[in-house]
Parts: sequence; structure tokens; C-alpha cells
Amino acid sequence: MVEFNTVGQVKPILGVVRLDDYEVTWDASKYKPAPGDVDHPISFNYPVKYAVASDCTFDNLCNPSKFLEDSQLQEKMKKGLDVAIKRLEAARCDVITSDCGLFMWLQDYAETCTQLPVCLSSLVILPHIFEKLCEDDKVAIFTSNGESLNKLKEKVLRDKLGNHIERLVVIGCDEAPYGVDIDGFEAVSLGKTVDVEKVKPGMIAVAKRLIEKESKVKTIVVECTEIPPYSDAIRQITKLPVYDTINICDSFINGFPKQANLANGVTKQCFADRYGTYLYEVLGDTKVYTSKSAEKT
Repeated sequence: MVEFNTVGQVKPILGVVRLDDYEVTWDASKYKPAPGDVDHPISFNYPVKYAVASDCTFDNLCNPSKFLEDSQLQEKMKKGLDVAIKRLEAARCDVITSDCGLFMWLQDYAETCTQLPVCLSSLVILPHIFEKLCEDDKVAIFTSNGESLNKLKEKVLRDKLGNHIERLVVIGCDEAPYGVDIDGFEAVSLGKTVDVEKVKPGMIAVAKRLIEKESKVKTIVVECTEIPPYSDAIRQITKLPVYDTINICDSFINGFPKQANLANGVTKQCFADRYGTYLYEVLGDTKVYTSKSAEKT
């Protein structure tokens, strides 16, 4: 078992369902997750395990008509998700999430696969947010794919939110929102490493435009799991609460006793820092990535 925590402590484990065909490497020319990205274990202050959901590719989730109209593909994706969740269950995970907010398409199905808390997407928090807002207040959603999110809004979120659906403001970071071209963000759709410092100014500019144009927005939800590296900057600019997969998972995990997995046989500690060695475990396919040398063994 691979744990990312401090000596002498045993913490609850987060299980992350990973996209298929989106391999993590420590090679910046491919997909190297940034700290703050769900795919980077240092983003969490507790143990993390990963399992790939076969056939659940980023392309499929961004093109819902592709699997909604193809029953065979839909069944393959559900099977892949079920297998991934069962692997995380077997690894004694306590909470299940995913590395793509568009897994919200399969949130309801995922809940039938396990009795564990499942939060495949930060969007699950939306009904609770609207319960606390004033009737005219709006919620902005930062997404990596505006087109897919708008389809998700109509086909999935409408049933969950009812009339509140009209109070959502979708910010498609791939669509030059408010005329702002977020330089470097195209790396997300290409499955490449995102240059956080390059993208950050564009993300801040979008946040500024948002509060200028949408004065009724009182809360922001970050759907894309590669946007949390900018969540703090968005909070500082907008002065609004920002919810993303990281802090939502934190709220689930923090509800567990620190010794919750003491009986799980946790014996190995791994110290992870930005410049050290990360032991990145995908269940059934354990790999070691050394960030200093960008070597994979």
C-alpha cells in the first residue's frame, strides 16, 4: 500500500477514478499534472489511490452524444467505471472521486456501484449551494469544455436543480469567455502538460470579467480538475467562495477519524514534495516517477 502522509499518522484514503488514455508521466512534453491538479498526489494531505476506468476517455466525456447514442459504448464505459470503483474499494479507499468533472455524466450510475461516498464531480455540490443562496443569486461554473458542460446542464443537472438551472453561468475556458483567450489552456484538451504560470493571467482576467458582467454570481464551482491550481487566485480576485474537487474531497475526508484505516495494514510512508520522488500508484500498474530526473521506472 502506498501512503502519502506524515510519520505516525494513519489517515482515510481517497480513491480517484482516472480517465482512460490519459497517462500521467513526469515528462513535461506529455501530461505532467501540476500541484493542485487531482492527478497530483501532493494536492491532498492524505493517502490517494488511483484506478483507470476503461473506455471512459476525455474524448468520450466531452462528446456525450457519442456514448448516449451508442448503447454498447455506454455499457463499456459503465463497466470500466464499475471495475475501477471495485479496485478502489478493494484497496480500502473511504471516498471515491475522479480526475475529470465531466464524470458527472456517470455520477448516478457510480452511486449504484458502491456504498462508499461518491463525488465524481464537484458539480454534486450544486443542489446544496442553491439551498443556501438568495433566490436571485447565481453560481458560475468554470469548465474546460463549455459545449459538453452545457449539454450536461440540460440532460443531467436540470433534473437535479429544477428551476435553479437558469441561475447557472457556464464559463467555458476553452471558448475565450468574455473575449479573453486563456493562453496555454488548450493543453488540457490536448492531454498535454499545462503551464500554470502561463495560464494564470488569463484565468485571472476571466475572473475579473465575470464579476464585472455578472454581479449576481455569489459562488463559483470549478468543474475541471485541472483548474484548482488557480482556485486561490480566483478567490482573491472575486472575493467569492470557490468550490473545487480538492476542497470538496477535503470536507469528506476530514469527517473521518484519523485512525480510520488502522486495520488496513498501512506500513509504508512516502514523503512527497514538489522536487522529490513521487510514488504514483495506479492499482494494478504501480509506477515510480522521479521529478528531478523526469525518469520513469
